[in-house]
Amino acid sequence: MRYINVYLVEQAYGGPEEGGWWYDYGVPHASIPETCPNGLEHTLEQWQAWCKIENGARPDYCSVHSQGEYCVSVENEPARAWPSERPFYE
Repeated sequence: MRYINVYLVEQAYGGPEEGGWWYDYGVPHASIPETCPNGLEHTLEQWQAWCKIENGARPDYCSVHSQGEYCVSVENEPARAWPSERPFYE
């Protein structure tokens, strides 16, 4: 089964190494299971349009004032937060 997953993607401060670094993380907003193959495209288009409207009212993703950005993805599992572990500088 496939899912249309919607995430709020934000940036978090990773640490001071090399002058400071950031990483992306995703918070699940919605997870819609595929009910019929023909409905997937229509539902995907609706969520993409919703994200475009929501993101239009938000500060730029890379801005210090950012409130995150909504993104849509078609995946084989329900939405879950990522990354599963905080990354470390190497």
